Formats: sequence, C-alpha cells, structure tokens
Amino acid sequence: MVVVVSRVLGAVTTAGASFFDQAILRFKLIWKADSSRKTQFLVKSKSVFSHL
Repeated sequence: MVVVVSRVLGAVTTAGASFFDQAILRFKLIWKADSSRKTQFLVKSKSVFSHL
C-alpha cells in the first residue's frame, strides 16, 4: 500500500505541479456544475410545491 502511494506521489511530482493544478481545476469545475444542478433541482421542486 505504501509503495503504491509513494509511486503515485512520485509520478505526480515528476509530472509537475501543472498536472496537479489541472486535476484541482477539473474537480472545481465538476463541483460547480454539480452544485448548479442541485440549485436548479431545488428551484424546480420549490416551484412545483408552490403550485400545489
């Protein structure tokens, strides 16, 4: 387990910080898209309940 983690960390450090930054940016974009989808769903559900 430790060997795998060290290999992954070594691969990340050799690839450079740019790869790590891209991964973080991608995660942030996915998170933002997911949160906007959640708010849209909440707004839709609220509008449905208000009509009842």
